[in-house]
Amino acid sequence: MQKSGCAQASGREARQAASGSLRKLLCRGKRKAEQRTFSARNESCCEGEGTSNSGETPRNPLLPLNHAQEAASMAGDRVSPSLPVCLVTGGSGLVGKALQSVLLREQAPSSSSSSSSSSPSDSEGKDGKDGGTVRGEASLEGPTIIAARAVAFVFVGSRDADLRDYTQTERLFLRYRPQSLIHLAARVGGLFDNTAHNLEFFQDNLRINDNVVRVAHLLQVRKAVFCLSTCIFPAHYAESGECLVEEHLHNGPPHPSNEGYSYAKRMLEVSVRLHRQRFGHQWRCVVPTNLYGPFDQFSLEKAHVLPALIYKAFLASQENNSLVVGGTGSPLRQFLYSEDAAEILLRVLEAPALSEEESLMILASDADSSEGTSIAYIAQRIADAFHLSKPLEFDRSRPDGIYRKPVSTARLRRFLGPDFRFLSLEEGIQRTVQWFVQNNKSART
Repeated sequence: MQKSGCAQASGREARQAASGSLRKLLCRGKRKAEQRTFSARNESCCEGEGTSNSGETPRNPLLPLNHAQEAASMAGDRVSPSLPVCLVTGGSGLVGKALQSVLLREQAPSSSSSSSSSSPSDSEGKDGKDGGTVRGEASLEGPTIIAARAVAFVFVGSRDADLRDYTQTERLFLRYRPQSLIHLAARVGGLFDNTAHNLEFFQDNLRINDNVVRVAHLLQVRKAVFCLSTCIFPAHYAESGECLVEEHLHNGPPHPSNEGYSYAKRMLEVSVRLHRQRFGHQWRCVVPTNLYGPFDQFSLEKAHVLPALIYKAFLASQENNSLVVGGTGSPLRQFLYSEDAAEILLRVLEAPALSEEESLMILASDADSSEGTSIAYIAQRIADAFHLSKPLEFDRSRPDGIYRKPVSTARLRRFLGPDFRFLSLEEGIQRTVQWFVQNNKSART
């Protein structure tokens, strides 16, 4: 079979052809659902137009030949044309799974029986990754799709597209044509991983974020929430114990241990803000504090403090040992349960209008002390959940790190109103431990 001009293009020519095709598609206006199997009509790089004489679906000029039928199937069958699409990147991670849990509980009774009785854990394989079920429509291989709140939420992960690659990012967005976006995808890691690979964290996250923002703008995604982290704030605020507020974000360098990740995330906030101010997009950034919950990363090398302590306590329970805590246990930290974060993300996304001030918001629970909770207290609650009989041990040869890193919840509470209730830290720990015990063979450890 003779290759078209698109198939022959390579390198810069292919990228230019793809970008030109995207601009032409955008100018053609809205299409009916049955016409979303992108027409091959592009004089510069594709032959023919409309349906071929053989009756085959025309090829999308932006996709390789072997992806044409897949794109047609995804556009016509996998997402109901009657529902607007919200694309969730990083959809198989901690917050992505929490979003799935929240949405599944809200599904209307008319949804398919498989979706109304299932949970995100049903799709977990032995590697702990998303197994690709579709909830509320059909069970097919591929991303999880949940129909809720009159929206089709499409949860995608790294196996669906490498967001560091512009072409793959563009192809993913063209496949689903989202009207809204929750951007959770990032290269993340623990302290030692960040310190050893600062350059890679900087480069990868810059590429991911720039590609997602560029394509979201080109496809006119008007509503979006982008996720940052409180670890990207200037180090001197944490070292002084001053309470962090949103305006502090760019007022100094981050901690050297994760400056690559931090600067990449700060540039995401800048890009989102500039797009919002110039084009009027309803794009917002949220900055969660220490997140935890089911489907977290529990590896002793990569996990944050709370999930790492859960895994250590689990191992101690197997050998009837004490739970050993690094450092003195005295540092104070604030935590946020993943499903609370998920509910807030949805509210931020759905808010019809937010002020410029509200478009950057720290997320933290105010159910517990505003000063934070000590690592020793957290460790004891985890030990109690595992019914460990021996007292905690503290490895004082390990550094404590910064004593306290308090954040302000004032802006968040004004947005949520007085009725929103955060899950208590004690209940959140109990739920996370219970999930880990039931899923320890498939959890990320």
